[in-house]
Amino acid sequence: MNNAGTFYSAFMRSAGLFLACLPFIACSNLFEGKPHAEKGVVQFHEQFNSRKFSDIYGNAHDDFKNSISKVKFLEFASAVHRKLGTVVKTENAGWRVNSHNLTAYVVLQQSTKFKDGTGDEVFTFIIKDNKALLAGYNINSNELIIR
Repeated sequence: MNNAGTFYSAFMRSAGLFLACLPFIACSNLFEGKPHAEKGVVQFHEQFNSRKFSDIYGNAHDDFKNSISKVKFLEFASAVHRKLGTVVKTENAGWRVNSHNLTAYVVLQQSTKFKDGTGDEVFTFIIKDNKALLAGYNINSNELIIR
């Protein structure tokens, strides 16, 4: 076999090995994603309760930062805190894990009791380097609208 044939053969074996391992690399974030996201919710609520809204924004994924400016997020988070108060208790109400282009997305739905009301929160996290980065946040609360 000539040098070109040897190179091609070695390249194809390496490419085959890479492709064979690819599902396991992608799946590890899928299996580990939910626990990381649950830690992300705890961290979000701790920072929220301490009014560290800038830290929430600063640690978020670029997808989140591209969806809302820092000033608008600070206004929003301050309004939620002012109207609902601190988080007292939260329970998972549903979850799902997706993978797109080797990126794991975890969506957690939380039923949350605040000091002055309740809310249904939806967190979207991107799992990167075994860490959950906030990519989306939504809250539905009657008290938030009425007050």
